[in-house]
Amino acid sequence: MYKCVSLSALFVFLSIVAYGEKKHSDLTVDSLKSLVVVHSTDTNGVKLLKKISEVYNQTCTDSALAYGSRSLALAKHIHWDKGVANAYMGIGVTYELRSDYPRSLENYMQALKINELIGNKRGVAAGNWGIGNIYRSQRQYDKAIMYSRSALVYYEGVQDKASISSLLLNLGNTYNLLEELDSAINIYSRVLTIKEELEDIEGESRVLMNIGSVYLKQNNYNQCIAYYFKSLRMIESTREQYDYGSILGNIGQCYLVIAKDSNVIKPDSLISTDKKTNLITAVKFLDSALAISRSLGEVNDARITSLDLSEALELLGNYKGALSMYKQHVAYKDSIFSEENIDKIAAIEKQRAREIKDKDIQIAKLRTEVYAICIAILVVVMIYIGYRLARQIKSNKQLANDRAGHLKRIASQSKILEHIAHIQSHDLRGNVATILGLSKLFNFDDASDPFNKEIIHNIDMVATKMDGVITDVINEENKLMKENL
Repeated sequence: MYKCVSLSALFVFLSIVAYGEKKHSDLTVDSLKSLVVVHSTDTNGVKLLKKISEVYNQTCTDSALAYGSRSLALAKHIHWDKGVANAYMGIGVTYELRSDYPRSLENYMQALKINELIGNKRGVAAGNWGIGNIYRSQRQYDKAIMYSRSALVYYEGVQDKASISSLLLNLGNTYNLLEELDSAINIYSRVLTIKEELEDIEGESRVLMNIGSVYLKQNNYNQCIAYYFKSLRMIESTREQYDYGSILGNIGQCYLVIAKDSNVIKPDSLISTDKKTNLITAVKFLDSALAISRSLGEVNDARITSLDLSEALELLGNYKGALSMYKQHVAYKDSIFSEENIDKIAAIEKQRAREIKDKDIQIAKLRTEVYAICIAILVVVMIYIGYRLARQIKSNKQLANDRAGHLKRIASQSKILEHIAHIQSHDLRGNVATILGLSKLFNFDDASDPFNKEIIHNIDMVATKMDGVITDVINEENKLMKENL
């Protein structure tokens, strides 16, 4: 019921969607349009068209959609995936401002899908953030918290204080809607500290607005109205129309609740004890808020404000005006929470679930293929290792056989050499010694000495024997040569 929750949650998100394009932030729409002509076919053109769309979000959402669509078309034309995802995000924001939640969710989902494919983690976080906003607007708070926390994990990882504070504000708003007020106020206090450190005046004003809404639920009207007016003064300095409309609506709502309360109200400089005075003040603020919501095309705010205004007019006795406002409220409500919208969002959820399932199936299939390839490679490696091992065993066996043969030949040769040495040292040497001895007995002085004939005969016998020994040596040498061959 408190407008600060939905609008402040959206506007802290807008700055994140525009991340990385701040260099164009101080340019007017006309100057941005002139730059588009120069960059009509490149990535800067995509960024400029998106920036123009963001500027028009504050004044004319029809124009915002037109330029957002041009940004998307150009990004697709130049095949810039990141630009396509950013354009979808920007269009999603515009549809969210128009309270066209099914189309907003559809564009956020498209952006999320592309950013997941290209590995843009910041873009994935922004997509989760936007989807969380939609689910909160549709009162699906569990999903809103899930997507918001998913985005928060990324921003905490990169220590982005501005984004952390904004996402915490979203979570605080969700707990506020769930009536978990202690959790909400604790988160708001933490966010306020960060916003003050960052000197973020717009951020501070939104946190103050939301803290005021908690005090209103606790019937602490004096604290509520004090925080609301403090927020109003800060918003007036920023000239932010959406926030200005939100705080006016919240102040009007607070005065309406005060007028309806039968308990004694503690008066102060901002609160009267007179019921009618408080009702008139409520109508004044609510009228101004509704006019801003209508001019900006913010259907959800108009839905809430028209209901409050109907009740205030009825209490003042203006039944015709009250009925008119109530009819407007019903029309706004039907456009947001219609069965058609619910079905559209459900269909988008199913499509997203199917895509995730298909992606999981593809991953499982790829994993199976990888396993199969790994097994095939392992089998080939094992076969190769087995082949190499078999060859090594065969080679080792051959080497062992060769070694045994060599050893056998060496042993045989050793025996032959030993035999030759034995012949030389015994048989051959003995015969040589005998011949030498006989030659010394030869009578050289008398060749006709009959004893000389006997000596010659003996030398001949020894020589014949020696010839046999030499023949044996030659045979042994021949045998040795054959073994070497």
